[in-house]
Amino acid sequence: MQLKQSSGVVIKWKKPRSDGRWGWQDFQQGIEHVVFIKVREDTSQAGVSRMLEAFNNLPDQLESSILVQLTAGANFSEHSNGYTHAMVARLPSEEALDSFSKHPAYVRVFIENVLPISSGILSADFMVDPVTKSNPL
Repeated sequence: MQLKQSSGVVIKWKKPRSDGRWGWQDFQQGIEHVVFIKVREDTSQAGVSRMLEAFNNLPDQLESSILVQLTAGANFSEHSNGYTHAMVARLPSEEALDSFSKHPAYVRVFIENVLPISSGILSADFMVDPVTKSNPL
């Protein structure tokens, strides 16, 4: 999946069309799923790297109807309250959020790569307003 900015207004992502060919689809509103993770201080850099790589490899394992964009990385905010890393998934609908949250690949990332190295997890889900020229992304 790839994102591109179109005219500074509408995010587009590439997904298969009904004819099996790939095409750009508009993303104007949907769900943001954010997970903050407190990585334990005794965790090796290799463990952190495996977690981030597992998150960033998820788009290749999910159906394009579920996920528009996924990013993960270190949290550098001065107001992090100890949450060292985050993952943000952009999803096209509440149904997609439900499917994403239950998907075996996503669950496996948490069981194998997040839970063993974390001391806390915080998540938030919210609707993304429709994109307009007065409210660009």
